[in-house]
Amino acid sequence: MFKRKARAAIANSDGASESMVFPVLKGAIFAVFVSLILVLIFAFIIKFTNMSDGLIRPINQIIKIASILAGVFYCIRKSAGRGLLKGIIIGLTYIVLSFIVFSILDGSFHMGLNIFNDLLFGLIVGAACGVIVSMVSK
Repeated sequence: MFKRKARAAIANSDGASESMVFPVLKGAIFAVFVSLILVLIFAFIIKFTNMSDGLIRPINQIIKIASILAGVFYCIRKSAGRGLLKGIIIGLTYIVLSFIVFSILDGSFHMGLNIFNDLLFGLIVGAACGVIVSMVSK
């Protein structure tokens, strides 16, 4: 009797985690696409205006926040629940994927302290977005 309940609990937890993997991965990939589009728009704006160099970093952070928010919203609208966990995973996955994509576009990989700062940033922003989106979507 106990073994049957234990197997059922394990099967349910595995099924729940498997069902969360694809929406979270899709959300992170969607966030990277949003980021690419926003970076292209920002590049055109920089090209045709005399924008100060001091504005580039804050606007890049805003692009990251908007991208993570879009990815979390994309994920949670399809499967509600576990907003905090989904947000954290999407934020971290987005940072890793965007690092890879933008490093490929740049032609060089530079691992440094910035990637760890970005991971922490993605974790915090993803968590906050996950909580906010899950509250709003109820």
